[in-house]
Amino acid sequence: MDTRSLARRCTTAAATTALLLTGAFAAAPAQAQTDLRAPWTCSGGKNADSGDAGGVDVFATCSSSGNRVSARFNADGEHLIVCDHYPNGHSTIARLTVAGNGTATYRSSGSGQCTDFNLSFDEGLSASVVVCTADTSEALCSGRSRGGVT
Repeated sequence: MDTRSLARRCTTAAATTALLLTGAFAAAPAQAQTDLRAPWTCSGGKNADSGDAGGVDVFATCSSSGNRVSARFNADGEHLIVCDHYPNGHSTIARLTVAGNGTATYRSSGSGQCTDFNLSFDEGLSASVVVCTADTSEALCSGRSRGGVT
């Protein structure tokens, strides 16, 4: 193999490597979007509702770097409050499941706001809630918080 042929192969290999690296860096933002899900912390729980004898509130919250989404079912008056403090261009989603009534999806009315849904259920039914950063395939969702009672 002569020097020119070797130089051409090295140049081609260097160009291919540069193209691959450039392509990887160009794809990095899309990957970073997915990786942003990792630092989110989600939690949930329940507590007795002082205004509703036998009622138990249930809630789910996810937060990351000052951003927060949450959903809380208040047994007293059967209110679902969905809060969206994550400016991602999508509504926060809450999925409320009440025994005998199935699961319904509720959307916040915009970033920086809490939306109150005034609902009505029979007393004494079990309730659970999930909150998601959006209604998209890339959304991050909490685990289901159980133990609520209407």
